[in-house]
Amino acid sequence: PAASQVLPGWLAAAGRPAEGGGALTAQVESWLHRASRELDRGRTDLARQALGRALHLAAPENLRRPIVEAPPRLRRFLLQDQQLLRRHQWLDGALAVVSTTRPQGDTRPPALVEPLTDREYEVLCNMAALLSTDEIAHTMFVSVNTVKTHIRGILRKLSANRRNDAIRRARELGLLGTPGDGSPGAPP
Repeated sequence: PAASQVLPGWLAAAGRPAEGGGALTAQVESWLHRASRELDRGRTDLARQALGRALHLAAPENLRRPIVEAPPRLRRFLLQDQQLLRRHQWLDGALAVVSTTRPQGDTRPPALVEPLTDREYEVLCNMAALLSTDEIAHTMFVSVNTVKTHIRGILRKLSANRRNDAIRRARELGLLGTPGDGSPGAPP
């Protein structure tokens, strides 16, 4: 308990038992942090083992985001390790989505890491049409809780905190049209 007050939240969470989806992410991030630390110390064999453990934990859920957001040096290390890449083909080119070098001061979130499912895209288009959660549920013939689940997935995948941010981000990425162009998700 005392250690969790001193450690950063994500690292303290990695030591706690898994309670939900966030615990897995915290464990993967912890192993990635360890791999990065070992790589900085020049211990490539230990870095490779820790990276392998992180990928092994992330694989069942196809948890790409922590790997894509790992430090650039660690991503380059992974890209050079063909054996790890072959073993973890579920990454499916996700590392190519984010360049390993980002311009200084670039605060934009990385490109879309995971593609939206068809249902998430449908919810996103309805969100862009300014429908409420209840209206989206009625339109799609699903429960409100199902729509909320899809919205959480959309927000996570688009690195957004609010619905408006997700819509704006989707337009930046070309997933939705701009207002008035008549394309899906563009208000009339």
